[in-house]
Amino acid sequence: AVFITNQNSIIVNLNKAARKLFNLIGPVTKINIETLFHINNNFFFTKDNFEARTITDYYVTISQNTITRGNLHIGKIFTIRDITKRKKAERKLLQTTHQLKTAQSVGHFGSFEYNIEKDTVIWSNMLYKIYGLDKDKFHPTNNIFINKVVHPEFKKIVEVVVDETLQNKRESLDYFHKIITPEGKEKWMHAIASIKYDERKKP
Repeated sequence: AVFITNQNSIIVNLNKAARKLFNLIGPVTKINIETLFHINNNFFFTKDNFEARTITDYYVTISQNTITRGNLHIGKIFTIRDITKRKKAERKLLQTTHQLKTAQSVGHFGSFEYNIEKDTVIWSNMLYKIYGLDKDKFHPTNNIFINKVVHPEFKKIVEVVVDETLQNKRESLDYFHKIITPEGKEKWMHAIASIKYDERKKP
């Protein structure tokens, strides 16, 4: 969407996309562009690019360029892009992340993601807490997990269960094992994992 305003921020021209985004019908005169947004008006004077919510409840990015004639400022061109879908997706992700953290705290369970090809592991904060490990000092990999976290009596069991699951291309993993914390405390764990394969059937 594109708007052109005079030096007083009054709209003097706009395209069809702008009319549609703001539900503007008929002649558009004497409308200050700042009134079309829920935002601090200072943004229009201090920032060339920023995000805002419209009065029609869309989230947008706004880019403004000054129109000059000689040394005179005679108006501005505003380019506005709809980012509503992106903002809603971000909000949903934040909400889901918050709900997962709350559920893990209440239920005392953790979660992880493991990239087998790169051998990178991401643990949730609760999983570090369950294992009694410092997130800033302990950097997990599959090998480190087997040798530093899993109880010695269960290392071979865990390796066999995981290897057989991957060899048979199963899409889920569900087993019990024991771990030992740095303080020597033993804990029983119930591991449940969903496994995704690419088009080459590689996990």
